[in-house]
Amino acid sequence: MRSSILQTALTDGRIRCEVCRWRCELAPGETGCCRVRSHRDGAIMADADSLVGAATIGPIEDHRLWHFFPDAQALGVGSFGTPLVPDIGLSSAHPYVVPTPGARELAAERVVQFAEQRLCRGVVWTYNDPAVTFEWVLDGVKLGRAASRFTAITTSGYFAPAAFALLAPYLDGMRLDVYGFSDRAYQTLTGYRDWRAIFKLAAEARQRWNIHMELVLHLAAGINDSDTEVATLGKWMRVALGALTPLHILPTTAEADQVQRAITAAKAAGVSYVFGPGNNQPTRCPQCTWAVVERGDGPTQVHGVVDDACENCGTALGLRLSLFRRNVRYDAAA
Repeated sequence: MRSSILQTALTDGRIRCEVCRWRCELAPGETGCCRVRSHRDGAIMADADSLVGAATIGPIEDHRLWHFFPDAQALGVGSFGTPLVPDIGLSSAHPYVVPTPGARELAAERVVQFAEQRLCRGVVWTYNDPAVTFEWVLDGVKLGRAASRFTAITTSGYFAPAAFALLAPYLDGMRLDVYGFSDRAYQTLTGYRDWRAIFKLAAEARQRWNIHMELVLHLAAGINDSDTEVATLGKWMRVALGALTPLHILPTTAEADQVQRAITAAKAAGVSYVFGPGNNQPTRCPQCTWAVVERGDGPTQVHGVVDDACENCGTALGLRLSLFRRNVRYDAAA
């Protein structure tokens, strides 16, 4: 537990937490929407700071980052808490909402040391949303970058701008979980009010900070699965993030045929790489369809790639393969 680095004292004795978009204004003893930040001892306290909800070592693909250091071993680690509104949509299914009794405490320094000891190429801050365990994650990405490990997060993107501005310079990759592209979809599935700010943040992450981006669309039948909504999301991706940004479409309540229809709609909107559920899906060059990354039951295989271009036809692929050489190709209209 520690005091938040982003908080504002109000004149009536409440304190505003400034790490996520909710910006909860808490009286003494109150807890924020995230369930892991509270007003106590005259400050906003990060109650789950350094508490580990889950930790795994495995291929980076496990985190649905498929064009980011393919087949690299990564330490995935997360804490507790989510900005999803309690008892709305998908929040009830979130497994890491509140700290479990006996949860282990692991400082950010130890997380990075563990990644080094286990020969992981990087750390993914995942499982819970890094927006609400911000201080721990910020320490971790700084230390990870200093130790020459790649740094990545999986998030719903509900960061306050000031918090993300502190985090972004140390991030190499980001998987953004999205829930549609409309008021109805976001209100039904997340309770988020200012969902457009999430997409503004994603565009900034890509265009200003050159963070490798991949999106996961959680497809819910009758809520965000219409061809129009998926196509609108795809068109936004092409313009704001670039056509080479991968989109993963994963069902929550959608059937297989609905997922396939959504994949078709996204591709028609100009997204070059669209993946469904399951792992046995190659990455093909968007120009000549040459398989440049093969995925199956065994290790991921990268072949036919030279300087982030297809060896067969020379088309830029948008893969992030090097810690020291960022892919600077950003073509919004491609």
